[in-house]
Amino acid sequence: MVDEEIFVDELQYINQYTGDLRQMRGQSRDQYLNDMVRQRAVERTLMNLIQACIDLAQHIRATEDL
Repeated sequence: MVDEEIFVDELQYINQYTGDLRQMRGQSRDQYLNDMVRQRAVERTLMNLIQACIDLAQHIRATEDL
């Protein structure tokens, strides 16, 4: 059975990272390409978002014996 607390925590992380990415929108392509700090922030946030999705999927897979 899926642990509801872990499930909710991972969904909250996913929501947080998605919200962070939304806040980083609004620059032109040229502005973004010239802002290395923003590029790294976006990259790291995407990495965290992907990892949270993987963690959630692994938890479901493990608890459901898939």
